[in-house]
Amino acid sequence: EIDPFAYDPVKARALLTSAGYPNGFRMTLAYTVGRYPKDQELGEVVASYLEAVGITVEQRPLEWGGFQAARNAGTIGTHQWGLLTSPTSYSNFTYYITGARYQWHQMTLEFDRLFYVLEQEIDDAARGLLAQQMSRIMHEEVPLIFLVAPDDVYGASNKLVGFTPRPDQMLWFYDVDLLP
Repeated sequence: EIDPFAYDPVKARALLTSAGYPNGFRMTLAYTVGRYPKDQELGEVVASYLEAVGITVEQRPLEWGGFQAARNAGTIGTHQWGLLTSPTSYSNFTYYITGARYQWHQMTLEFDRLFYVLEQEIDDAARGLLAQQMSRIMHEEVPLIFLVAPDDVYGASNKLVGFTPRPDQMLWFYDVDLLP
């Protein structure tokens, strides 16, 4: 029930001005090249969107090894990254909890509190309400910008039975078999 953010360059310029950047600012945007389909093209498009609202972007295209090295060294800065995440909100929320092993961004103390309540809740309806509250906080805090969720294409022999593609691109073959 949360509306996605619309692409609105006029509003973006107004927000920059109200934040004290009427003439924009300079930034570096790192992105992968050759790791994901169209990753470089997407990085270039994102840079052009930022430049359209007055932000001067130095593009930093990196092959995967260089990208990982910079990320691990903590020198990557603002970056665009293809990432497959679990389709469950619970798993995705763990990236935003204070002190989490793979913490990407720190949300609010209320977000942390709701997560720990969610973690102990067993009623599905109550878990859904908690996840909705946490999603609203994420929408207000904007820890990152979700760009695309590409469709996957799978091909398989007619002899393959039990294969069902998953929304997280994990390939589980526990129930898959080949007909003789």
